[in-house]
This record gives sequence, C-alpha cells and structure tokens, in this order.
Amino acid sequence: MVKRKTLARREPNGRVQRTVLPDAYSPAEISRLRVAAMQGMRDPVWGQPLGWLYMSHKISSAQFGAGMWWGALATAYSSAQQSPRQPRSAALERKHASSIDPDSAAGRREAERHEEAIDAYTDALDRLKTTGTLSMRVVIEVCEKQQMPGGAREIEALQNGLKLLAALRFSKRPTGIT
Repeated sequence: MVKRKTLARREPNGRVQRTVLPDAYSPAEISRLRVAAMQGMRDPVWGQPLGWLYMSHKISSAQFGAGMWWGALATAYSSAQQSPRQPRSAALERKHASSIDPDSAAGRREAERHEEAIDAYTDALDRLKTTGTLSMRVVIEVCEKQQMPGGAREIEALQNGLKLLAALRFSKRPTGIT
C-alpha cells in the first residue's frame, strides 16, 4: 500500500514548504489591499507607490518612514515657496483670500515655519545629491510625484536614497515636520 502524502504546500523538489513569516503578504493580498485603498476602504497610504513597495517588502519600514518624511518635507517646502510643484491652468474665478499680515504674531510664526521648511528641504536635498542623480530622481518621483520605479535598478537607487534620508531624519533635530 502506498503511503499518502500530507496535504501541505510543497517546494519544487517535493519537500514540505517552509512556513511563511506572519508579516509577509501574499501577492493576492497585496493586490486586494491596493484596490481597497484606491476605493477608500483602507488606509490611502497603501494605494501609493511607496506603500505598495513597503507591502511587497521591497523597502524596509525605516525607508518607508523616510519616504513619507520626504513627501511631507517636499509639501512643506512647496507651501513655503507658495508655488505648486506642477503648474496648473489659470483660475478664472474670483478668489476672496486674504494673506496673513507679516507684522503680526501669526505672520512671524508662519515665516519661521517657512524658513525651517526651506532650510530642512535644501539640507536634505544636498545630502540626497551625494547618492547620485538616479537616486535623487527616483526618490523625488516616488515620494513626491507618486510614480512607480521602473525596474530593479531604480528600486535599488530608491533604497539607497531612502537609506540616506532615514539616517538624516534621525540624526537631525526635529523641525516640526513629521
């Protein structure tokens, strides 16, 4: 009589497959979470390329945090420069917005926040330039423009850039940008 094999997943060589780590996501689960994030049912971070790379274990949690920090830093820098990152068409409607008086206390606080954001962004950008133009370009595309890296070379460049940003993020004094 033939001995029956257990109903376990097997490797190509016939051995029983090793257990999967509990924090690893299957490709189907990654796809479901991504679709759910795009439909508003999950945290929207998972619908972004940086979150998807983290879920598929292409980047570490420290690199993910550094990428989110870089995105917030770039947003604060763009706000301080009072110009959008991507130009838009002209607004034809009338706007009733008033800016803060720069001589008031609130105006001085806003000017200090803008100065800190500009200093932090330019310092981080100068450090990011040391990793090379490919790393700098891929970090900006993924973290600011929400574009996926194209291929293993760009993922490696992204990992190098985010590794440097993670070290920079934890070595600097806090700037109020998280």
